[in-house]
Formats: sequence, structure tokens, C-alpha cells
Amino acid sequence: HIKSVPPLDCPSLIELDLSYCANLESFPLTVNGFGGQLKILRLINCRKIKIIPLIMLDSLEELNLRDCTSLESFSHVVDGLGDKLKTMNFRSCTNLKTIPPLKLASLEELDLSYCTRLESFPRVVDGFLGKLKTLLVTNCHNLKSIPPLKLDSLEKVDFSNCHLFESCPFVLSMSPTPSSRVEYICHENCKVSLDYLSDRLLLFANVKELNLTKNRFTVLPKSIKEFKFLSRLVLDDCKELQEIQEIPPSLKSLSALNCQALT
Repeated sequence: HIKSVPPLDCPSLIELDLSYCANLESFPLTVNGFGGQLKILRLINCRKIKIIPLIMLDSLEELNLRDCTSLESFSHVVDGLGDKLKTMNFRSCTNLKTIPPLKLASLEELDLSYCTRLESFPRVVDGFLGKLKTLLVTNCHNLKSIPPLKLDSLEKVDFSNCHLFESCPFVLSMSPTPSSRVEYICHENCKVSLDYLSDRLLLFANVKELNLTKNRFTVLPKSIKEFKFLSRLVLDDCKELQEIQEIPPSLKSLSALNCQALT
């Protein structure tokens, strides 16, 4: 039932967890910004916090704001973030519209799922998310695009139910070789284009599971055979799909339920 926390002077504090303080109305003020030692900051399900004030978090490795449904801004926090951050979780921050530019060279996991009012993907300054392993952007209903990013370490990406994507997210490895680490891709209900299927998707040549449910392309092109390790392909509810031109050589499971136009 705690509603407020008095100003803190904790220069040696390493971890601060205020999760599930459902009535907490404001983030505690700090003296000297925790002294720069804080590594873990969790505010999960703090549903009344709207703004996080200016704090220096040079040593932060984990920032978890999941289910902070009233959160409108954390721009002041970002001003103090260093290069050690590995995990950022804003899942179900349903009132968050924008995320300011980020410098996140060490980030490994970014979850923006169910940020239903988020209008733009955060601009990445330096680093280009080169160490990112997991990128989750499901159910961001107002998000239209994702800029080109360097994702050499990516292992899992999910853009399901991003209804306003003008085209499938332009997620690219900036290196000349494909990203070999990605094993799971989900583009459910994302307006995947034929050009994307024929070209850019091939950057993830070693993917093992591909979910293209509820898309509107009419042909699954021959290039799908280039996925030598693909074992599961889901095309459910692709109601305009008429033709599957090739089958990947290692495919074990193909689901095309309710593909009414498929001949």
C-alpha cells in the first residue's frame, strides 16, 4: 500500500526492486543519483508511476518497467544510461508513445511488446544494437516501421500483430553476410511483402522456425528453399495465398490452415 518513498542517499546501492507496489505514485528522489553503482532497477507493475525523474545509471545492466501502464516518459533516465545495459523491458507500458534516442552498445534483450500507443521505434545512437539477441515488438498497434539496424547477434525476433506496419520491418544486418544466429522469426499479421520474402528475409538464412500467419501475400516464392535449416513453417490464415512454389529441404512441419485461395 506504499504511496511514496522518501529521498534516498544510497551511494553503494546495487539493486532496487519496487515491483508490484501498485499504489506507488512517484519514483523516489535520489541524492547523487545512487552514486552510479546501481545495476538492477525493477518497477514491474507499478501502475501509477507516470514519470521517472533524472537519475544517473552509469552501471545499470537491467531496466525492467513491465506493466507500468501509466508511464508516459523515461527520457530523463536515458540521459544517464551507460554502455553496460543488457536488458530493457517495457512490455505492456500501454501509455508510452515515444522512446528517446538510445545508446545501447551492450544491449542483449529489448521487449516493447504490447506498447499499444508506441508510435516510433527508438533511434539508436552508436552501437546499433550489435549484441542484441532478442527483439520483441508484438502488438505495437501504432508502430509503422523499424529503421535499419545492425543485428549480427540476433537469435529471436517477433513482430506479431503490428497492424500499421507499412511494410515488413526493414531489419538488416549491416555486414555483407547474413545473420546466422536467428532461429525463430514471427511476422504474424504484419503486412509482409513479396519483396521482403524474396530478398531481405534471406538475411536470416539459418532460421529454423518461421511464422507468417495472417499475411496477405499471394505467392510464397522459390527463394524459401534457401532456408536449408527451416523445420517448421506456419502460413495459417494467409487467405490470399494461392501458390507455394518450393518447399525447404529440411521442413518437417507445414501448417497452412484456412488458406482458402491455395491451389
